Amino acid sequence: MIITFSKIMKKDLFVIPMAGISRRFKEQGIFTDKYMLPFSDTSVFVKCVQSFKKYFSNYTFVFVIRRSDFREKWLKSQLRSFDFEYRIVLLDEGTRGPASTVFHGLNNLNAAPNAKLVISPCDLFYRVNINIPPNRNFVFCSKIEGNHWAFLETDSRGFINKLSKRICSDLASTGLYGFKSIKNFQSAYKKLFIDVSCVDGEHTLEQIIEQLIQNGERFRAYELESADVCMLGTPEEYKYALELNEK
Repeated sequence: MIITFSKIMKKDLFVIPMAGISRRFKEQGIFTDKYMLPFSDTSVFVKCVQSFKKYFSNYTFVFVIRRSDFREKWLKSQLRSFDFEYRIVLLDEGTRGPASTVFHGLNNLNAAPNAKLVISPCDLFYRVNINIPPNRNFVFCSKIEGNHWAFLETDSRGFINKLSKRICSDLASTGLYGFKSIKNFQSAYKKLFIDVSCVDGEHTLEQIIEQLIQNGERFRAYELESADVCMLGTPEEYKYALELNEK
């Protein structure tokens, strides 16, 4: 169901930013938003959301998209098969990256500042049940091929020392991030993009986490087997996953 925007949201939030322009796909002649692409007998979007069915009763799910009657109708049609609380946030203007999308999405919600925040991209799914740690900052990661990820370094106890778009280890973030509170995310965003220049013009979630680490927050890394993560964020990854799925 869609909760009215005036109602105070008491649950923790699970935000999936979906306002990107799918640039890599457009460059290869694929003009459908990548989360709408078919996969198996459903869509990339549904596969993504199904990964977190264990938590449907624990979170209010928030989907942030660019305003479009077609997108909104399509999204609602996909959500009919799910039974959880959700909101769709429509943005009138483009954003400067995933962190910007989440920040502006949160600004449209009446959420409790101390509620926990989980963020996941819309272009991957997991082949195993994900166990989201309670009351902890976290980053899920895996040993994934490629150099277009955010990479992380950890200490001996698994806490993150560094999270960067530059290759610093063989551990790559899957983009599943947890923040102990919404207010921590919001305050870091406000501080970061006044004081620090953007990475490649983007406002990235990795910069938010780096900022919070510098402020003394600790983020725990949780590693998954690479076979349990299905990345669909580029045309090459999408086509490869389709081929594997058909075997």
